[in-house]
Formats: sequence, C-alpha cells, structure tokens
Amino acid sequence: VGIALALCLGAGAVQARQAGGPGDVGGEALIERPVAHASTTIRAALRVPIPEGLHLQAHVPRDPSLIAAILTFTPPPGISVKEVVYPTPTDFQVPGIEGLQAVYEKEMVVGVQFVLDATVRPGPVTVPGDLRYQACNDKQCFYPKHLKLDWTFTVTPASKALPPPQH
Repeated sequence: VGIALALCLGAGAVQARQAGGPGDVGGEALIERPVAHASTTIRAALRVPIPEGLHLQAHVPRDPSLIAAILTFTPPPGISVKEVVYPTPTDFQVPGIEGLQAVYEKEMVVGVQFVLDATVRPGPVTVPGDLRYQACNDKQCFYPKHLKLDWTFTVTPASKALPPPQH
C-alpha cells in the first residue's frame, strides 16, 4: 500500500474526534471504495493531521522509553489485516537531549490492506481500529492516548459490479 495511493482514498471517509486537550489529535479513516466483493483485498488509510508545534513519536522510536505510534485493528470474522505501512519519520532534535528522535510532523498517513475471505457475507462491514500514540512538543511529552476509528464498507455479491476506486 503506497502512502501516495492512501492520500487518494476518499470514499467512506469517517472523521474521528478532533483535537481537544493537550496532545490530542483527530483523524480520518479512509477507504478505497465503499463497496467490495468477498475474496478480495481492499485498501484503506488513516490520515492524522498533526497540529502545529506537536509531533508524534514514530512507529519505531529511537528512544525505547517513548511510546510508538501503533495502529491496531479488531476485524470481524472473515476479515484480516494483510499489511500496515507507516510513513517515513522525520528527524527531530529535542533541546537538551543528545541524538535525533524519529517523529511524525504535520500529517501522518498510514496505509492498510484488509483481506476479505470467501466466507464474508454481503452486507455492511465495520473494521474498528485504534491508534495508540504519544504527542510531544519541544518541551514535553503528553500522556499516551488512543484514537479510535471505524473503517466501513459494504460487501456486495460477486454478480454486482464494483464502483471504480475513489481518487
């Protein structure tokens, strides 16, 4: 799943809660198309705008004491997660700390592929997700938080044509 492709996704976008407290971020669950067939793979993404002055720790922080940004899923029966692709982090110098930290600034887009097996019946599908993250500014890190989102789409019989992917 390419990050550039993930930016093109739009159908089925679901806005998550907006930033409210210190270190809060909002996000958007994006899906390639609102309809899929069983026995196929559907591409999706999580888009997280990061407020000015904040950064999120990368999915593999250089300092093991920091909390990684990790996206997990609880897919329903018949759906599995094939691949999760994180963006390349940016190097960030924290004043007073030796070495660069791996962080996400401005925006983080994570790509994902959901695999629908042959047992998935036609109808609506919701795949719940949870982004665990730690936001920091140049002076402090905030308590770790969770951003909960749902990816939704409809499984349709194989006899019905699928709409083109959204770009």
